[in-house]
Amino acid sequence: MNTSKPTSLTELLRAGLAARSKAVSLRQIGREAGVPGPVLSRFTRGRQSLKLPYVEKLCECLGITHTMKPPKSWQQRPSKKG
Repeated sequence: MNTSKPTSLTELLRAGLAARSKAVSLRQIGREAGVPGPVLSRFTRGRQSLKLPYVEKLCECLGITHTMKPPKSWQQRPSKKG
């Protein structure tokens, strides 16, 4: 059993689905989130990726929030004084 912390949104979603599916079926999660059950099944088995609208719906359903950390390349460079 892998107990490491999820490092990507895909891993986080799969972990959230695995935890939630212990209480309810993937079909029920799909109904609640508005994502087809077969899509969830293929996603959890690693056979299909998810389209962004499905990712957003699942995050909301599973209570997953995400934030963006801008890369260092986006930081403002100090101005040169000449």
